[in-house]
Amino acid sequence: MRTDITYVNNNGKTVQFGGSDEDLHYLQHDLRANSWTYETGVAKTRISSFKHGLEEKKLPVGIMAKTAKEGIAKSNYIAQIGEYDIMAKRPGRLYVGDWYLSCWIVGVSFSNYWLSDCIAEIELSLVCEKCEWIHETTTQYAPITMQDSDAILGADFEYDFEHDLAGSASSHMLDVPGVFDAQFLWRVYGPATNPYIRIGDNTYKINTSVREGQILEVDTSQKTITLIDEQGRRTSILSERARGAKGSGSYIFEPIHPGTQTVTYDNTYLFDITLYEMRSLPPFELGGK
Repeated sequence: MRTDITYVNNNGKTVQFGGSDEDLHYLQHDLRANSWTYETGVAKTRISSFKHGLEEKKLPVGIMAKTAKEGIAKSNYIAQIGEYDIMAKRPGRLYVGDWYLSCWIVGVSFSNYWLSDCIAEIELSLVCEKCEWIHETTTQYAPITMQDSDAILGADFEYDFEHDLAGSASSHMLDVPGVFDAQFLWRVYGPATNPYIRIGDNTYKINTSVREGQILEVDTSQKTITLIDEQGRRTSILSERARGAKGSGSYIFEPIHPGTQTVTYDNTYLFDITLYEMRSLPPFELGGK
């Protein structure tokens, strides 16, 4: 069974407990505990809805370093790793195996550090706005060229033609795991003009131009549309979406139905689709550290 627990902040810094670093470990925690809140109707005899709301969790960890220098360095590192996320007002990610929880480290409490510079016990206080564990699967789609079309179709023509026999549209397949509709991230790499994709029965379109070096991101789980420039600056362009109501066939934040879905677009740009598979608890996984 996998035993690693890793925190990754928005600056790319990580700390792992129960993994390959034998100096860092964790104690009994409540990451694998789940509780739904519920509301009842007016008569208070039937449950009307369930939800996951704001939730706090505790993660006790420990340091047992080989030298005093390493122990002090790791204590200082753990104490500050969540600070960047607080300042940025963006949650970090706490991974249990391949599944992560979006959360902030809002409290750090040290104990027993006075016994030796090599050791310390630390309680990390975590808070999440929505306690859902997520597993990401990313598939990249590239424009199909004439050479690609020949390889796929087995075409071998003696003469060249002035027009592109591969056509103006490209069709792919996407496997959506699970039994529930999946939220996803659509990431377009420029250059692209008014990019769109059709997945199943829904069309997703943004009426904007994405220059070379820029990235467009549509996140259905957060209901955000963001243009990222060459310097990494992020700008919301929510108003540039093609309008449509949920279930209309043109809703930009429509989740994808489970099963095998057809993905169609105009074959002019490179893009990714990252599926978010969500669970109330992270599953147990095979494997070592």
